[in-house]
Amino acid sequence: MTIYKRGYASYRCYCTVNIAMNYQERPTSSIYSDCFELDALVSRLSDEADTQELYAIQALQNERDALSREVEARRTIWNTIYHVLIESADVASKIAALCKFAYDRIEKERNKWLANRNAI
Repeated sequence: MTIYKRGYASYRCYCTVNIAMNYQERPTSSIYSDCFELDALVSRLSDEADTQELYAIQALQNERDALSREVEARRTIWNTIYHVLIESADVASKIAALCKFAYDRIEKERNKWLANRNAI
């Protein structure tokens, strides 16, 4: 087999070999359009873009769900802390009332004792 330089002679040899092997000769313009048809390329790119978009949407939805779960967990903790603080404030006010009552009773008993002591 003879190898020709690139150019018209190699193309002519290529066509001759192809014709001899029962291949159909293709016009030069179809060599590039077979593999890279614009419609197929656009369709493939559109499909890839759609797939990437779906993956991005799924990733964002997963992130949103994770954040929602985190917010709900923090809200539950916050509500628990809030109720503990409310109960603590209620207990503190009751303790303050009991301390005032105890102080008043102590003061009353002291006054009674002083009055009895002076009476003797």
